[in-house]
Amino acid sequence: MPFGNTSKFTLEICCSDFESAKLAEKHGADRIELCQNLEQGGVTPSYGLIKKCVEKLNIPVHVLIRPRTGHFGYLSSEFDVMREDVKICKELGCAGVVIGVGGHSHKVDGGRNPALVEDAGGMAVTFHRAFDDMSEYSDMLYALEAVIKTGCSRLLTSGRAETAEEGIDQVAELVQEAEGRIIIMAGSGVTPENVKHIIEQTGVREVHTSAKRVKKHTEKNQRRGLFEAHQLVVDGQIVSKMVEVLESIQLDSLPPLVPRAKRIKLGQAEEIVMPIGDGYGFTVDTQPSVSGTQALPNRAGDPSGGEEFDPFLVYATHPTTK
Repeated sequence: MPFGNTSKFTLEICCSDFESAKLAEKHGADRIELCQNLEQGGVTPSYGLIKKCVEKLNIPVHVLIRPRTGHFGYLSSEFDVMREDVKICKELGCAGVVIGVGGHSHKVDGGRNPALVEDAGGMAVTFHRAFDDMSEYSDMLYALEAVIKTGCSRLLTSGRAETAEEGIDQVAELVQEAEGRIIIMAGSGVTPENVKHIIEQTGVREVHTSAKRVKKHTEKNQRRGLFEAHQLVVDGQIVSKMVEVLESIQLDSLPPLVPRAKRIKLGQAEEIVMPIGDGYGFTVDTQPSVSGTQALPNRAGDPSGGEEFDPFLVYATHPTTK
């Protein structure tokens, strides 16, 4: 759900310091992903930074849970730290956490990730782009199912490519295969120049970007120091431009979100396998004479009987025109 200046989509901005988080909120972000050391992909931020952002911001704060840079297979001691960090985020009132633990052969860890989800309690849990690394070693859709089984509510992905734009076909496939069971959020290389194309081609309703610029930590005319470094910070103008573009996108230009398929056997009748959402332009035949099923639902969320009814689906035998 958008909290900032976007009314149709959710814009998440990755921030690694409090000033960036304030700028992101000021310029219309709906949510922030909070981390530190963004220059190396991000790690878990400090207690003080988390506390300040939660207390001072009016938009949701999701915190990256990553004890170090590098691969996503963690030692037991590192995983213990991750669990403690999740609990601290919960105590501080964070809206969500962002996780991603790899198991053997670079696959989604089916034990550790659910444990972190359980520790999160009522917080939202996003599975981050570790997915793009892990799914390189197995079927992408198999990896998607593994993430869904962890209990995460959202998947951040570039479709296994370097950027979301390069992986646009794969992101679109993930949206369709997810079938509403998990939110697919496109991220990596998302800019005001390509976000419209990415959304219209994939159907995602959430996008993630750092909207960054490079901040140089040197004073003019100051000699080069031993600890001179550059920092990636949020550029408020990029955030504003992202919001402007998102507001210009028409929802009817997006590919439809396909509900999850389900097969129903009606006695000796053929299986009905076409799922549709309310308003897709289909009617449903009732089958009161079929053994075990009085009737099929006649519109989304309104069953007229039948033990096989799923409230999130409507089943049709033939299309109609509206």
